[in-house]
Amino acid sequence: MPARNQPDRLLTPKETADRIGISPGTLKNWSASGKGPRRYPLSPGVGAAVRYSEAEVNAFIQAVKEGELARPPRVPGTSAGSARRRRAD
Repeated sequence: MPARNQPDRLLTPKETADRIGISPGTLKNWSASGKGPRRYPLSPGVGAAVRYSEAEVNAFIQAVKEGELARPPRVPGTSAGSARRRRAD
């Protein structure tokens, strides 16, 4: 945890996804739907680069491990069952 006078380290989407154990694409989908740790745009506007607070990412991971948060939902269309259904159609 950073000292009180030090700013929190900001993580790239790839670093964040690696820590959580998901792909950067899944992290982007979670962010778009309000799931996962909070993102911080580096500039205004659509398509701006984003970063994630290291402390908030660590707190998110800990909350999931401790069961305080339900396991984040799968992105629609990515479950094994939906893949089987698509192949069967």
